[in-house]
Amino acid sequence: MTVDGRYVAESVERYFGLKFKEHKAVSANGLSYGYDGKLYHFDGADGEAVYHARVKEVYLEDSGSLRMTGEVCCAEDERGAPKHGFDALARLWKYGGKKSWAIISFKAARSWFE
Repeated sequence: MTVDGRYVAESVERYFGLKFKEHKAVSANGLSYGYDGKLYHFDGADGEAVYHARVKEVYLEDSGSLRMTGEVCCAEDERGAPKHGFDALARLWKYGGKKSWAIISFKAARSWFE
């Protein structure tokens, strides 16, 4: 499977507020993502569980940043699978001329790459 590098750069800017231009192959925790100068190459799904973060509480900090807490859940088994807490911080910024939030940090109680 492939994804165009420009979409990776666009997503990094949109969700993290960072300009990303240094495309290259990446390998970490037994996973590899090749880069051929235009496209990232990766294997399709192999039956591994898919996780997502569910925000439970949001706090506005004195700095103007948002602190979010919640849990990371398994998408295939919302009720039965164990959930792990997370803490995230986001800052206000503009993307595409519209007000948005960029994620500054995300810390989860468990690593999914163990």
